[in-house]
Formats: sequence, C-alpha cells, structure tokens
Amino acid sequence: MNASRPRNIPNPTSDLINGQPPLTPQTARRNVGSRQETTGRSPRRPGRPRGPERVALSVRVLPETDAKLTRAVEITGNNPQSIVEEALTLYFAKHKIRLDPPEQG
Repeated sequence: MNASRPRNIPNPTSDLINGQPPLTPQTARRNVGSRQETTGRSPRRPGRPRGPERVALSVRVLPETDAKLTRAVEITGNNPQSIVEEALTLYFAKHKIRLDPPEQG
C-alpha cells in the first residue's frame, strides 16, 4: 500500500484496464458504438415492437412448430411476437372469438 495516499482514495492507475477506465453501465450507454464493441457480445436482435402494453405468454409447442416459427422469422424478418400475434388474431376472427359477449335479443 502506498503510505502517502489515504486508504479510501483509489490508485488512479490501478483501476485502468488496457489504459481505459473500467466499463460501467453508465459509460456503456454513453459510449455505445455497437454492443459487440462495449460488451464483447453479439449485437442484439430486434426486440419486441413498442406499442400497447403486453403481457407475457408462455406455451409449449411441438418441435416441428417451433422449427416452423424459427423459419418464418428468418424468411419474413418479423419477430416471433409479431407472427404469433397475427396468427392468434386470425384464429380469433375465424372462430368469431371476441371479448364482449354477443348481445342477446
């Protein structure tokens, strides 16, 4: 320990990594060039679209259905959420499923 420096003051050079200060969440957000540059990880895939509030839905599907969903994502460029949302919307329309019960008269 350096006797001339109080204990609670860090050594300014010991905190450097390759001559750079350590990456913190704040500096990562400020210095984002790409995710790979800042974290060493692959770039993120497009996330869910912004829009109305959504709830999580977890279902188990057959491996073949999962493979088809993955293929649809690759072909269309849409994310799984968009594809499933569209499929459910079409299913509900086909079977006349609505939130409001039909009026009885």
